[in-house]
Amino acid sequence: MSITVNSRGRRLELSFAQELRMYGEKWPEHVTLGNLLERCSNASQIPVNRIKLLHSKVFMKDSSATLSSYGVGTGSKISMLGDGEKFYDVPGSIPDSSPFRSEHEYPSLPPRAAPPPPTSRTPSNAPPPPPKYVNPEDKLIATLDALLDKVNFEIAPEIADYAASVEGIRDRNLTPQDVKRLQDTSLRCGEMLMQTLLKIDGVTVGENERARAKRKEAVKMVQGLMDRVDGLKERVKETVRERGLL
Repeated sequence: MSITVNSRGRRLELSFAQELRMYGEKWPEHVTLGNLLERCSNASQIPVNRIKLLHSKVFMKDSSATLSSYGVGTGSKISMLGDGEKFYDVPGSIPDSSPFRSEHEYPSLPPRAAPPPPTSRTPSNAPPPPPKYVNPEDKLIATLDALLDKVNFEIAPEIADYAASVEGIRDRNLTPQDVKRLQDTSLRCGEMLMQTLLKIDGVTVGENERARAKRKEAVKMVQGLMDRVDGLKERVKETVRERGLL
């Protein structure tokens, strides 16, 4: 009768006991995404319009749709993305095992220096101006290509290194430090992929066919890497359980 919401290293158990008493096991058919967003907003103090919820690697967007239409029900696990998430001390809000620290744990940063005044001369080593796109669709595709480049050249190599570390894990000795390092890498890769998926989802392609195809390609690539990270994480968990390192 509860749903687990994870956000920035915190885990919140949202109880739907009242809905269960009213509607029985079919309670997810009577609760909307909008209801769930309000519950998350109350717990995190983040406005509803700045929250995005991810379930089974899919962003849930239609606030009028029922939870059952998204496959959400008792025991479901949802990821919450928003600005400055910080769960308050409410019943069910407990620290997760994530290495990511909550907002108040980060050291305060010095104020950003003011940009230098504009000059009439352009240094010879200045970067070229951004291209001007005659066709708006070309700009959308360029944005998606930039996100794919980040996946291919930054995130994918780290996942490949993680996979190499997991290979042969059953045949070697593991220390608690090794386990934590693998877990931290898994969480970091998952967080980077989720943030990239959020950015891809934020590219509005409308009826532009080429841009829609490019976004579909990008989503498929990121979701495939998320599945790979999940599979590697499970292998580590199985080995840890077998050796009693929990």
